[in-house]
Amino acid sequence: MITCFTVDKYFVVIFTMMSVSTVASVGNFHDYDSPRESIHFRCRAKVYPFLVERLEVSDERVRWDYPWPNYQPPLFTASSTLGQPWADPDLSGGFKPQWNCQDGLINRKSYVGLYMVQEGYPLNVIGRTGLRGRGVLGRWGPNHAADSVVTRWKRDENKALVLNPQSRKPILQLITIQ
Repeated sequence: MITCFTVDKYFVVIFTMMSVSTVASVGNFHDYDSPRESIHFRCRAKVYPFLVERLEVSDERVRWDYPWPNYQPPLFTASSTLGQPWADPDLSGGFKPQWNCQDGLINRKSYVGLYMVQEGYPLNVIGRTGLRGRGVLGRWGPNHAADSVVTRWKRDENKALVLNPQSRKPILQLITIQ
């Protein structure tokens, strides 16, 4: 959902909160009837950032209901997240988050749907990725994020719209946070 409103001739676009896994997956599904029946492919790239090699997961093995008793992907959490105040501690140290719900101040609900927990680890709601652990993310389970985008129509010193000389259409200016 996108909400738009005007503030002093600026158009501000606010995106509702989505989990990082959802944001990363939007437009990255093979097409099926619904996202719950879709499979992801970008988060199954052979090499994860930091040169960690994923276990290869074929399309038919992505879904958790497909039997794969020997599925043992590598465990990876970036060292840059360990011990950070914004990051969860390791699950092996007795940390027991409350999955699929509001866990104190942390929202561990996925906007895609309920996710399973196996051997104490939350499973990606869309399916297997060939990697276990948090990767570069700070939280176990969903990592919610929102990005602000500010736009406005370019205007001259007289506040008239500036048009592109070739297309004769107004020029949209954009500010994003990287």
